[in-house]
Amino acid sequence: MQSKPSIPVLQPHEGLSGSFSAQERDSCAVISVLARNGIATHATIQQALSGLQMMEHRAGQIRNEGDGCGIQMDIPRNLWQRWIAREDRDPSLALDPRFVVAHVYTAHGPENILREKLRREFEKNGFDVLVLRKGQVLYPTPATRESEPLFWQVGLLTQPDRDPHSASFWAKVAMEQEKEVHIGSLSPDVVVYKVKGTSYVLADTFLDFQDPLLTSRVVLAHSRYSTNTLSVTERVQPFSVLGHNGEINTIDKLRRESAMLGIPPVKGGSDSQDLDRTIEGLMVQFGFSLMEAMEIVFPPITHIISSLEEAKRQMYFLYRRFLGPLAQGPAAIIARYGQEVVFSVDALGLRPMWLFETADQIIVSSERGVIRSGQMTSQPKPFAPGEKVAFVLDQGDLRTLSYPEIQDRLFERFMERFHPDIPAYIAPEENRELSVQAFLGLKAPFDDRPASSLWNPFGFSTDDHEMVHFFAQTSVEPIGSLGFDGPLAILSKERQNIPDYFKESVAVVTNPAIDREREMEHFSPRIVLGPRSYFGKTVRTPRGLDLAMPILGGGHPGNPPLDRTTYRALVSRAGIHLLEDLPLHFPRERIRTLSSTFSANESLHDALKRLGEEAVKEAREGAEILVISDALALQEGHYWIEPSLAVATIDRALRRAPVPDSTPNLRRNLSIVIHSGAIRNLHDIIFTFAIGADAINPYLLIETALLNLKGEAIPESEREKRMENVFSAIKKGIEKVISTMGIHEMRGYGRLFSSIGLSLELSELMTTPNFLGGEKVGLSIDRLEQESRLRAPYFWGHKTDKLAKTYHLYPKVWKLAGDVANQKEPYSKYQERLTQIEHENPISLRHLLDFVPKSSPVPLESVDLRAGDHAYPFIISSMSFGSQGEVAYRAYAEAAQQMNIICLNGGGGGDSRPDRKIRPYPRSTDRLRTVWRQYRPPEFFEHSGNQDRSGSKTGRRRPSSGQEGFGKGGKGPPGDSGSRPDLPFEQP
Repeated sequence: MQSKPSIPVLQPHEGLSGSFSAQERDSCAVISVLARNGIATHATIQQALSGLQMMEHRAGQIRNEGDGCGIQMDIPRNLWQRWIAREDRDPSLALDPRFVVAHVYTAHGPENILREKLRREFEKNGFDVLVLRKGQVLYPTPATRESEPLFWQVGLLTQPDRDPHSASFWAKVAMEQEKEVHIGSLSPDVVVYKVKGTSYVLADTFLDFQDPLLTSRVVLAHSRYSTNTLSVTERVQPFSVLGHNGEINTIDKLRRESAMLGIPPVKGGSDSQDLDRTIEGLMVQFGFSLMEAMEIVFPPITHIISSLEEAKRQMYFLYRRFLGPLAQGPAAIIARYGQEVVFSVDALGLRPMWLFETADQIIVSSERGVIRSGQMTSQPKPFAPGEKVAFVLDQGDLRTLSYPEIQDRLFERFMERFHPDIPAYIAPEENRELSVQAFLGLKAPFDDRPASSLWNPFGFSTDDHEMVHFFAQTSVEPIGSLGFDGPLAILSKERQNIPDYFKESVAVVTNPAIDREREMEHFSPRIVLGPRSYFGKTVRTPRGLDLAMPILGGGHPGNPPLDRTTYRALVSRAGIHLLEDLPLHFPRERIRTLSSTFSANESLHDALKRLGEEAVKEAREGAEILVISDALALQEGHYWIEPSLAVATIDRALRRAPVPDSTPNLRRNLSIVIHSGAIRNLHDIIFTFAIGADAINPYLLIETALLNLKGEAIPESEREKRMENVFSAIKKGIEKVISTMGIHEMRGYGRLFSSIGLSLELSELMTTPNFLGGEKVGLSIDRLEQESRLRAPYFWGHKTDKLAKTYHLYPKVWKLAGDVANQKEPYSKYQERLTQIEHENPISLRHLLDFVPKSSPVPLESVDLRAGDHAYPFIISSMSFGSQGEVAYRAYAEAAQQMNIICLNGGGGGDSRPDRKIRPYPRSTDRLRTVWRQYRPPEFFEHSGNQDRSGSKTGRRRPSSGQEGFGKGGKGPPGDSGSRPDLPFEQP
């Protein structure tokens, strides 16, 4: 039995040229040049370098320094014949199919020691070292020479009994564990040259580029613009297979799923590096071609799949269950492996890519302007959202495959390799009327206790009740503003559940949220219950149950709110099923239940260990659905375990359980369903799914929609409509939540949270970032056990308590704030009141902090707060005109003008009337060379991000309906004829 790799907790690392975070993302430029006749030339390399130089404005360059550029090309076998001959070895070995070339970057050190170390490492990984040479480089400055790592070129010969691609892949995995070694490329097909600098530095650094024997049929090149990361050699692209412009928002889920397939993530890898690793792993370990791997990782959206013929729909259905849409986010991809080259754009088309042709070359690039229009033999073609184009190098020929042709080839290969046969299941008639108690295997009968008696022990608050009732009345989630004014969980005086300690991350400005309304056809909370497909040495194509969202109805321990027939029809309209109807879709013996409780003589630590062991046992015995239920907590003698704690424990145990080689990870063999009364709101649903559940049955939330705040029942005539509204609101809410992270399919949503106030052991279990915690402080498992024992009398019905009321700050101060704004009260009174409230009921970490006064303070009259020409070092940073309305928009501007501070106000949909209070405020910086002029804020705004040429990469607001603009028919500044104003783009 050999254990598959588990998912590591990613930590910061020290790189060859600086430190870097373990989860970095970047935005870049890509270009690929292909020889039309399939014959290697030096011109392809020169054209790729020239194209990168034409896109320097996308590369974050400062004084000829940048975040990194790289170029991938064919192994220059003519050069290697020369170098092998110098070592008195047979030069024809460079033409041997077993010949492999490594480009390695190491930290500085004694060269003889480094040389011997590299030789030992390659020999240990099964290679015969033919040549180990220090690459010829010419760095432009001494500073560059000191900061750049050493560059090594290694010619290798694979053992006769090993596949060169597989040997290269596993050698990379093994050698990247070395802290001071970075494998730039290790392949029998290609080499990668990279440098932490601009494309001009790249072209001048490697002397190989000057040799006419350096030729290639296909070249991939990449220029990195690190918008929120550090510049280090390890991040420079292309990698082994691809170059990527964009961000993978679902990288957490992709890493976890890849690890379960036995594909180890790159140590400290970025999203692009781990995407590259996943695609290469699919080809090496599962025998997929590059076209297949790209289509598996970037599948079409379900809306498009539904229009395909039945057989192809089944292929995509099984491939999506094998891995799924786990590489969501902006992505323009150029990729090459062996004789295949694939270009791909993400499903939403968020990163541009163009294909154009010249007499001798086919070029794919982020921008059209990399060559002159006179050189083009046809009109440039933009890639459509989700489109792929492939090229196949075949004996001196270059064959093009359109996206439909790629899909046809995939289908042919799929039918040849796998012969899919999805087993049918006909449920016995007795399974149609199972009660919830019988389904869960509960022996003791349950009292039909009112839902209101369970609100307190399960952690409901008045806010939760109000939200659920808003769901039921409107079928949408409530929208608030000004943020959440309640306390952090660690500061709350009310009962808190684990999800309350977590806050969701948000997308960065370079990758904003997706507009759910505009991109409706892309959004899909759909999930599939059941075992996952597997296409290794053993092929599995099991049955599955489609759910329109990760929710199951039913599951009520007492009497259900509707009769079975009406309830089934209701959930069917929502695209889901009842929990107790799962035996209609899976054999009864394949559905197992674990109780999320522990006994009086058992510690919570021991119970969690037991739960993990029981889950592994059930999985090994063939379970396909694992239900985790806390229903037993309502019976005396059983103590409640929070569902998120149980599912995180079980998910980790299944992932880490050892399995034989070529056998699916146990976690892939089953789906986890949560049956819990502690699912109080949308945040709980999203969090529980992200932490490891596949579907959630929020039975108490559903029952809460049918009771008012006093616990009184809603009339029966309204029940069905209110429940339908709740399911509709949950679906819309899920789509809105995932859209904030730039995700459009629920399958890709992972652990995109951070916690505040967890202990170290609990945060390690959740494998998410944690703040304000440690080994001895924060919410711990021991404290959770104490809390469970305190809640037990309420679960058992021995005690009752009213619904917890969430503390809110704003109602305490809004009236006084209004009086101050209307000059009825002095500001000092408001400040005094607010300070008192924050001291008595702190809601944020900043309320726990204060300045330590000095023994001899500086006299107040000698303090100068001026910043340049402004009175204070503060700015007003506001929303757009369309978001805040005219009153607030003008109030912010007026306040800033009176206080003599800066107001960054507007950003789209602005008031077209001139406002002379706001003057143009030009600004220029080195890092983001911003040159703009504002005529009528915010109507006219020109912005240039790090460019030297007018017209490239200009961000300009599109005029909305009824607004003036620079477009056709629009108006410019006073005296302008309607054309684009002459703005100083070329000024530094």
